[in-house]
Amino acid sequence: MDWACRFLLDRQQEDGGWDEVKAVQALNPPEWMTPGRIETRVWLTAYCAHVLIRFGYAEAPGTYCPTDFLLAHCDESGRLAGYLRATWIALPMLAFYPGPDSEPFRRALAVVEANYSPDWERTWPGSCAAPRMLGCRPITPWSPAALSTWSASSGPTGVGNPRTGRSSPSAPPSRRCGC
Repeated sequence: MDWACRFLLDRQQEDGGWDEVKAVQALNPPEWMTPGRIETRVWLTAYCAHVLIRFGYAEAPGTYCPTDFLLAHCDESGRLAGYLRATWIALPMLAFYPGPDSEPFRRALAVVEANYSPDWERTWPGSCAAPRMLGCRPITPWSPAALSTWSASSGPTGVGNPRTGRSSPSAPPSRRCGC
């Protein structure tokens, strides 16, 4: 897992976000994988931050804080630009920094709860379980159910299309989180 996390960290951009590699363009990717689109960058940043938190790389040396990028692309309601699931996937990052009692986390959580669909539990269940993993109380009543079904429903990689939720085949820091 260390090599996979290092791979992600090596591709983080100075603004704290991630983007698809330009070589993907030659493969005629779906809209949600198109490099350079803000919608792509936002969901990919939320997902990379989520993975890095899960494996203990939330504040790896030489990295930037993904929250800075995510909050720069967040509306007043707390929803991130682009795909709604990006807001859900970003909850662990927002719970980590600025924290579960912060206004950005509470607003994002309200957006997710107001727009939640039971279909999400079959497609992206790991995202709703992360606050428990971080030592926080489950944030919604469906978090424990998602934990129990996650391995069976997410497939071997847990990766899927952020738009539909279906599985897919498979520099020094400017400011670290919390500083």
